[in-house]
Amino acid sequence: MINKITSPNIVNSCRNITIENPNSNPNSHIWLDQIVVESIVEVTNNKLVSLDPNITAYYQKNLMEFEKNLEALNSNIKNNLTNCTLNDLVAFHDAFGYLSKRNRLTQHVISGVSPEVDFSPQKLSEFIKLPEHLGVTNIFSEDNIEPRLSSTMANEIGKKS
Repeated sequence: MINKITSPNIVNSCRNITIENPNSNPNSHIWLDQIVVESIVEVTNNKLVSLDPNITAYYQKNLMEFEKNLEALNSNIKNNLTNCTLNDLVAFHDAFGYLSKRNRLTQHVISGVSPEVDFSPQKLSEFIKLPEHLGVTNIFSEDNIEPRLSSTMANEIGKKS
């Protein structure tokens, strides 16, 4: 759709980014890959500068500050994973694929890209066994996951949600 818009003031900040298509359902969670975010911000900054060159210094200052914060985040992630004995990440849906790939983690999910799905009892039963099998003590969730589901999972594996 973005390719059909022809205004010169619109920037496709993802033009050089490969979006994963698991099961033909595009995974849009690119903002969880700290390197991809840097690319998006640079493309966006360049467009802003071209549209409003009178305040280039302002844009550059903000870009440098953002990139500094992003580098600190990236270093923090890398440092915290350096001595990690597990490389498995368990989540309710495929929100962490880009983050996992970037940081050499293996993501295990109960559903696909979207969190708005119904989970069968059989799938839930299989998923409850997964963290224990992997030795994982945390399951990644988000606010729009049905709270009863995350509470059930936490209770079944003996953790807090």
